[in-house]
Amino acid sequence: MGIAVERAATPSGVSASGRRASLAAALTCLGMAAIASSVGFVANVEYMALSAVILASFFLYMRLRTRTGPTDAFEFIIPSTALYFLYFGVGSIYLLARPQDIRDPALLPFIGPALAVAVAGYLAYLVGYGTSFSRTQPSALQGLVPTNPLVVMIPMALGAAGMAVHDVQVVRLNYGQAVDPILSVLQQFDFMYYTAWFLAWYVWFRGAMRRPHALLILPIAIGSTAVVLFYTMGSKLTALLVLTLPVLAYYYAHGRLPKKATIASALILVFVIVPVFNTYRLHGRELGTVQRLDLTVRDASQWSSDRYLNNSFFAFMSRMSQVTAVAAVISDTGRTVDYRYGETLFLAPLGVFVPRVLWPEKPSISLGREFGATFHLKDAPDVETEVSPSVVGDYYWNFGLAGVVVGMYALGAGVVWIFKKYGAGAGFDPIRRATYVGLFPSMILFENNVAFYATRLVKGILIMTVFWALCRRLRWIRPVSAVLPPSQAND
Repeated sequence: MGIAVERAATPSGVSASGRRASLAAALTCLGMAAIASSVGFVANVEYMALSAVILASFFLYMRLRTRTGPTDAFEFIIPSTALYFLYFGVGSIYLLARPQDIRDPALLPFIGPALAVAVAGYLAYLVGYGTSFSRTQPSALQGLVPTNPLVVMIPMALGAAGMAVHDVQVVRLNYGQAVDPILSVLQQFDFMYYTAWFLAWYVWFRGAMRRPHALLILPIAIGSTAVVLFYTMGSKLTALLVLTLPVLAYYYAHGRLPKKATIASALILVFVIVPVFNTYRLHGRELGTVQRLDLTVRDASQWSSDRYLNNSFFAFMSRMSQVTAVAAVISDTGRTVDYRYGETLFLAPLGVFVPRVLWPEKPSISLGREFGATFHLKDAPDVETEVSPSVVGDYYWNFGLAGVVVGMYALGAGVVWIFKKYGAGAGFDPIRRATYVGLFPSMILFENNVAFYATRLVKGILIMTVFWALCRRLRWIRPVSAVLPPSQAND
């Protein structure tokens, strides 16, 4: 009887979900047609239409793909699309509205071509994400849970130390000294702080952390976080992650986002972290962290409302407009700047397989300083500021539009493999999910150059694989079924 009713409701044989997907596709096409028909009547509508292509293709993909189970709000394609749209779509429209925020006014005519290249790159990225590694199985870490507090304490302390020495390395570079190879080894573990910070909160929110373990982990977590915030003062991303990873842990533990905490994190980022950290970075490193903080507080206390708005919201939007970097590459590459033909991309194998201990003079895989100087996006005497080229800009610098399309397809394939290997699935899965979240900050940074982006991900996977294998051999992590009752383990 139930089957007959279902057939009557869908006489054409099309399922209800299929009809909804078709309706969504039709409405999306109608929306795009409406935007196209208004080209002659709305200022800069071509930029809006190009930006809308990013969102429209994303929604079509999400509607039409085959899914099992509820959508994970932090499946990588969702936050990466939101950030990409902000970087290029919103960024382009913002710069047209406030052209004074473009460092070089000569770049304004290239914002449109840069947006078009970014849209082509996103479509290739989406195709790579949607068509690759469909049969990838979850990692062998699936269903493992920590049973020893050292599983959290060791990566927390190692990661905090790795972040702390980064500041020392930057100072050495700024004064023309070579990077210390021993400190460089320690730097490789910096991402482990994020893994452990998330893992501690995730297990705690799920009620799977024993009180004696919590009493051991808590001092290490507080001390490591204090070290991270002190030595990375000025890094907006780090401060944001310290705030939001507990929110992410709550989501995975309870299946819903804490709305107030999420909104509060966003407001703190735009109206506290951005203005304070930007002002902090205006004061030279030679003054030391404490003195720079004192000067920052003094400066901030004297801001007018207009100055505060410029240093918060407008500074945030200007920083997020990565389309400027792509516009600079399109403007100069092939004319005053030569194509690199893979030279900057081939730094990735060098960064992964050749440790600095063996080659102390190994070139930096981060192109921020070279890129800023080459495309005149920073002052010549400035030896500290790095200008992010973005993966789109780096691909174009090497091989033009073809490089963007092929490279972004490969990038989409790579990140979907990571998500399916370490992030996809439901239930309590702390070790595997903490690995995914630990890689997440590196995955989301499309503003980095390709070699730096790829090196961070590959090294992160290798380091965490070795660490988890050691923990498993020592029986510090065990199957969740051996620790929790079935009802709690599968919830």
